[in-house]
Amino acid sequence: MECNRRVPPDRVLSSFSNYVIGMMATSIPAVLSAITNASLRGLGKAQASSYIAIGSAILNVILVSLLANQAGLALTGLVYANAISSTSALLVSTFLLFHSKSLGNIPSFNFCMSHYLMLRYVGIPVFASYCLIFISTFFYNRIVSSFGEQVLAGFGVGYRIQTMVILPGMAIGSAIGIIINHNLADALRHRAYEGFRKGMLHSYFLYLCIAGVLWIWKEPMVSLLIADPLASMEAVRYLHIVAGSFILMGPMLTVLLTKEQTGQGFRALLLNALYFVLIIGIGWILTSITGKVESFYWCIFGVNLAGVLVIIPTFRMYRTKFTVSSQRNMSNHAL
Repeated sequence: MECNRRVPPDRVLSSFSNYVIGMMATSIPAVLSAITNASLRGLGKAQASSYIAIGSAILNVILVSLLANQAGLALTGLVYANAISSTSALLVSTFLLFHSKSLGNIPSFNFCMSHYLMLRYVGIPVFASYCLIFISTFFYNRIVSSFGEQVLAGFGVGYRIQTMVILPGMAIGSAIGIIINHNLADALRHRAYEGFRKGMLHSYFLYLCIAGVLWIWKEPMVSLLIADPLASMEAVRYLHIVAGSFILMGPMLTVLLTKEQTGQGFRALLLNALYFVLIIGIGWILTSITGKVESFYWCIFGVNLAGVLVIIPTFRMYRTKFTVSSQRNMSNHAL
């Protein structure tokens, strides 16, 4: 099942341009929703924030099926679905944020050094990470668009499913970060590491199940989202190649979210940037050489598996930082 490279016709370029412009516009409520959701987590409402994220993703999938397939809007339907789901999430999270009892207890913001450092090491890296996701999506679509409209539509559906897949990893990573910070505040460093270890075990098991389900039942899942046979075939091909790598992609994302929540935002941002640069750079080169879109999919697969190079050092770092250092402090006190 091969797809030869060809120069896209004018109508495909026009459709792609409109799609990119529309997605850029929908990124505004999406980013604002991410900010309000992060504020909810900061006020201790992590459960509500997770429900909003999951609900928004489910609404997006339903709208894509209705607008892109049933209504026949194709790529325009994807834009409308994104706009409606992200705006809905923004409205709900904003309502909960300003009706939170905790909001009234927040002290007035003074531009002192402590607030600046909090913004510098947490807020700014998280914001930059969301910007990286948007920029990378633009380049992904640019690489795939040269293979035709059906391939682009199929890739869009497959990548949308992957976007849903990352949500549990984000939720688990945020929860682990809260547990670590809570235990560090109570000087329980060994419990901070145990929280990280058990959270990662949950992430591994969850993504083992997710990868298996998506790989086995990819055809019926894709058929719910897109009706065009060629685009549907492309989405299935994407999941057939990439779904197995979710076993490590999910835990890698959990690690990065944990880093962002525990004062290592710039390190997480650097790793995020490296992840997207590798996929875009290597993917562009491979598709140019082979003329096959599968090369790009295999590139994503390989870079996802390389996430183990992030996971293992992070385990060692947290173990040394929380467990070994705690034991040394106890020995020093005993002496």
